[in-house]
Amino acid sequence: MRPFLLFYVWALLNPIALHLSVAAHCLPYIPEYMEPDEKLNSGVFTYAKHHLDVAHAEANSQIDELDKLLKQPKKIYMPHIINTFGLDANVKEIKKVVKKLKTGTIKISKVHAGKKEKTNASSNPEEGSIKLYEGFYAKHSHRSMAGTLIHEATHALAGTHDFFSSDGKFTPKPYHEVNKKKDYSGNYSKSAHWSLLVSKGSKNMHHNADSYKLIAHTAKYGLDAPLPQAELLQRKGRFQTRHRVNTGSPEVKAPSRMTKVTNWFKNRFAKKKKDAKGKGVDQIGQTSGSQK
Repeated sequence: MRPFLLFYVWALLNPIALHLSVAAHCLPYIPEYMEPDEKLNSGVFTYAKHHLDVAHAEANSQIDELDKLLKQPKKIYMPHIINTFGLDANVKEIKKVVKKLKTGTIKISKVHAGKKEKTNASSNPEEGSIKLYEGFYAKHSHRSMAGTLIHEATHALAGTHDFFSSDGKFTPKPYHEVNKKKDYSGNYSKSAHWSLLVSKGSKNMHHNADSYKLIAHTAKYGLDAPLPQAELLQRKGRFQTRHRVNTGSPEVKAPSRMTKVTNWFKNRFAKKKKDAKGKGVDQIGQTSGSQK
């Protein structure tokens, strides 16, 4: 079937996709897929739209749970706020952004915009739109894709940022002014600056796009659930599931991989030593003669 015929049939079955606005609900994407781009064929679009539909539903589900969470008593939602924005977070501004996610309208100007190095998606706050690239669909779970949609939606609807100044003021930086070698990145799963921003730059963290991606995820899956992008790092022992900030009590750090291995051997030998008392087994696992 020719691409334009496929699009015609799809449009008849999905008339909402041809509108320029949709009834208020988070991320009601509108693919502007009029097929002027000869590089895309029907197979690419069908593949992309299928995964986008699933990711879009997951994003809506997470935002719904976040909206419900923020309507609970303060003692229930504040642990999530502290975990993702820090102790001095501006809760009022955070709720404003979440409301925009919940009730705003956003469109996806390109369902599949081809390849772009090191970029999964981009946003245009002036248009309130998102553009998705091949990297969005490659090697990512639908939960991960949903997180990207939420991240980009905060850019498009609320003008959030990804970088902050390193001068001690933690000022949010527009992308065209960012110095990636000096400025602090607010990327949750990759940035070494995350814990610093949450603990020291908390007052400005309501501007951080990735914080909304994280809190939407914890609202649905729990405080100790890492984002999909962080799961591999966690398995390798290089990722702390919850970035706890200083609350007056000693900071609890996730053990390193080496610590885990060391503890395993200690526990193993302790057990052998205990067994040796009754079974004649020494610390290195060798069976000895009867003991008197």
